[in-house]
Amino acid sequence: MPDYPKDPLSFRDQFHSEAACREFLISLRWPEGWLCPKCGGQDSWIMMRGVLCRQSSERYVSVTAGTFFADTHKPLRL
Repeated sequence: MPDYPKDPLSFRDQFHSEAACREFLISLRWPEGWLCPKCGGQDSWIMMRGVLCRQSSERYVSVTAGTFFADTHKPLRL
């Protein structure tokens, strides 16, 4: 079960940056760890736009795809 913040102060502490927000979304979407949807590999990294990538399969997956944050250009902290 994820550790959701219970008040504004906890939110600010837990999600102090965009990177922290992305990491939380990753842990929610892939609780057992990220797997490439194309090849099933685990080699990945987080890019500036919050996208996981596996070089050998050239697969890019947005961390926000399929979430409330999909297609928004606003910072995740908002």
